[in-house]
Amino acid sequence: MHKRALQRTGRVMSWRRHTGSAWRLPLGSRALESWWVKVGLPQIFGLRDRPPRRTPDRAALDVRPVVVNTVYVAGTEVSTRDRLVETGRDLFLEVGPSGFSLREVARRTGITAAAVYRHFDDREALLQAVCAEGFRVFGSYLLASLAKDKPLERLRAAGRQYLRFALERPRDYHVIFMSEAKGERHERSETGPETFQFLVDRVRECIHARVLRRGHAR
Repeated sequence: MHKRALQRTGRVMSWRRHTGSAWRLPLGSRALESWWVKVGLPQIFGLRDRPPRRTPDRAALDVRPVVVNTVYVAGTEVSTRDRLVETGRDLFLEVGPSGFSLREVARRTGITAAAVYRHFDDREALLQAVCAEGFRVFGSYLLASLAKDKPLERLRAAGRQYLRFALERPRDYHVIFMSEAKGERHERSETGPETFQFLVDRVRECIHARVLRRGHAR
């Protein structure tokens, strides 16, 4: 009798008898489905309970995701001090020490002469910053050689990075190695000795690894 009642509905559901044969009985109305579960037929015939239908929460769908940004990333805008250093470098290479002045640097940068003194006390301080920036960039090139695994590979990579710096940043290379701005100014800078010591360390570790003859690394 129950089988005939189930056959009158339009939905089909598979279940197994204890003999193992599969019957396909229709399920339709919610009342019939509730009766099916209530009398325990799914457990009797080894069928799983049908999970309840879930309707999406309308309020949850209307909620916009919260955007949280706790990381500050510095922008690419060049500061006034950086512009003064770059302009001072170019001016020094163009006119030399005799024609170098803070007033001309300020004019080319587009600021007043008085504004320069907010960043540098005198022309010597600006030239020292020019050399320090050149050595900072040079050091960033040399550090890439540390990616190699062996001492001799790091030494060779440092030499290639030295050449790459000279080709890609000729103005910085010229002002720290080939101009009158070198010498006392960059000797007082901390980055000059650091880049030189970096190259000394590459030679020294090759000596310790016995890929170079023993001797003074400098």
